[in-house]
Amino acid sequence: MKILVSSGLGRLHFNKIASLLKRYSNNNVTFITGSIPNRFLVKIIFNTIGKFVYGYRPSIERISKRIPEGFIKKEVVSLHIPDLILFFLLFLSKLKMCSVNKAYSISYYIFGLISSFYIKKFDLLYVRAGAGSKVIDYAKKLNKTIIVDYSSAHPNDILNSLKQSKSISALNIFNQRKRLWSMAIEDVLKSDYIVVNSSYVKDSLVRNGILENKIFINNMPINLKLIPNKKNYNFSDKINIVYSGRFISWKGCDTLLKAIDELSKVHKNIKLNIFGSIESDYYQNNIFKSLKKKNLLIEHGVISQKSLFEKLTEMDIYVFLSYSEGSAQSVKEAMAAGLPVICSKDSGAPIIHKKNGLICDVNTEACCNAISSLINSLNDRSKLGISAREEIKNNHNEKNFINTFEKIISENNES
Repeated sequence: MKILVSSGLGRLHFNKIASLLKRYSNNNVTFITGSIPNRFLVKIIFNTIGKFVYGYRPSIERISKRIPEGFIKKEVVSLHIPDLILFFLLFLSKLKMCSVNKAYSISYYIFGLISSFYIKKFDLLYVRAGAGSKVIDYAKKLNKTIIVDYSSAHPNDILNSLKQSKSISALNIFNQRKRLWSMAIEDVLKSDYIVVNSSYVKDSLVRNGILENKIFINNMPINLKLIPNKKNYNFSDKINIVYSGRFISWKGCDTLLKAIDELSKVHKNIKLNIFGSIESDYYQNNIFKSLKKKNLLIEHGVISQKSLFEKLTEMDIYVFLSYSEGSAQSVKEAMAAGLPVICSKDSGAPIIHKKNGLICDVNTEACCNAISSLINSLNDRSKLGISAREEIKNNHNEKNFINTFEKIISENNES
């Protein structure tokens, strides 16, 4: 079978999907993604105006990862035009000449349109929701099998969660991509099968009218061989709280900052470690500035995965309080490292409360209480950390992922 895996403009977990299907299934796999420019061009564009456009400078390493493991560059279809259009429109949005909503929806529509030129020679399209557009319409006319990968709660549920959070910044981010969310659900409705990454996402889709019998849960694998295992759960001279990923309001980071500020009144040696890019607005945030000035907040920036995994084992407690998520890979990586994890109920993380992590409401008091309970119990930290790694080892591996994919294919053949 010939499979076209379409990621949209650089969704990196699709690289893993393409790589897994190529390595472990008996299929001919081609990967189509956004622009993969040469290193010289990346340095010129992103080092000069990348931060102005995106709010942070995308690393050369991250862009080069658009080529999946096991593929060479000529085996990857790289669509430059949609990415250049997105870059240009986001630049205009900074000048108030174009909305962010329009920038993303136009760019992804064009990505899907150009992708449709390639679908004819393939039997199956495996596409990120939102990146389908015309390629799904054309694939349906050609009677191709269509699998849409959708990795977040339904937009209605996301919007409700954000309204409850009363986070103006998070609501603004959602509204900036409102049309793209609609495009993603349109792709879901047109698909033959839907792949989601957690029961949380499945329940959200079903609750909003998506047919349950075409939804498959397939957990994105974590390679435990790449992630060291935390052995020591005693504190050093510091209590290291850690967050990884993009530090933005949507992810509950306002609450996390307030919690660290409160806890620092009791625990003078507490530190918040942030691995990843930080939303520019936080540099004007009074609590952020205060914690940084007191040396209670450490910015590690965007670092390589290898370095991140090594650093995680030096941390003590991982906190992720997203208002709405699919199943954040960053949380699963922390679990795989053996860290005790505290998450919101809407994070989509594979956590059973008090079994392999803690579930926490997104408010300062609840977050403080959860962190304090782990600070005060070495036994709980070690028990939850060990159980977290076991969860990833047993249920989030490559074999399980391929088995679920083959189940979808066999069901399609039978029908």
